[in-house]
Amino acid sequence: MKKREEFGYWELDTMVSSRGKSKGCFATIVERKTRFYAAIKIKDRTKDSMLKAIKQLVVQMPK
Repeated sequence: MKKREEFGYWELDTMVSSRGKSKGCFATIVERKTRFYAAIKIKDRTKDSMLKAIKQLVVQMPK
């Protein structure tokens, strides 16, 4: 995995804005080999919001 030779190793994280009252959240998703990066706005940092973001990404990925 360190050499990034295989496609399919994903890193997921969340980012929360420190500004404003709403504390906007993003799910960040990176594929290690290609370094494909996606940031998807999510409602909050719950597992349900993260799962929804992952599903949204899977639907949009080319086959």
